[in-house]
Amino acid sequence: MKYTRKNIFLFLFIFIGIACGETENKTAPVNTSQNVSSQITPQIDYTVTAYYPHSTDAFTEGLLFYNGLLYESTGSPDELPKSLSAIVSTNLTIGKTEVKTTLDRTKYFGEGMAFLNDKCYQLTYKNQLGFIYDANSFKKLGEFSYPNKEGWGMTTDSHFLIMSDGTATSLTLIL
Repeated sequence: MKYTRKNIFLFLFIFIGIACGETENKTAPVNTSQNVSSQITPQIDYTVTAYYPHSTDAFTEGLLFYNGLLYESTGSPDELPKSLSAIVSTNLTIGKTEVKTTLDRTKYFGEGMAFLNDKCYQLTYKNQLGFIYDANSFKKLGEFSYPNKEGWGMTTDSHFLIMSDGTATSLTLIL
């Protein structure tokens, strides 16, 4: 199937329509004169297999694996004066962390990120601006703008970048 802008918008329109459709209220009325069993939240078993150090100054906004490394996009809230708006990579095998690029914290609050076609894309929170980097060197290649008031999360479907502004229904494709 050829992924055209029209096909992607059609898919998103259908997906959002289904996700936001009305659902039937299946809650039974509560009878206080009888002992009513409450719905139990399922428990998930887990095992901790390893611990990894993490900076307490990092304000994580985006987190993903790419080419065997863990990448983290961070913001810089005023209440964490040591924090950076940055993209950091961590090699979990040896525990080495490396700052790949930083933003001017007085101008930009780093948000979500995604890798696509050997490039790394990073959103900013309220600037309606994103940055494009070479995925290997993290040399800045350019910038892009978006109409949403806020940038939050970003992902990819291997063909397009998909951005969230934090609302349940608003997704923007960045081509």
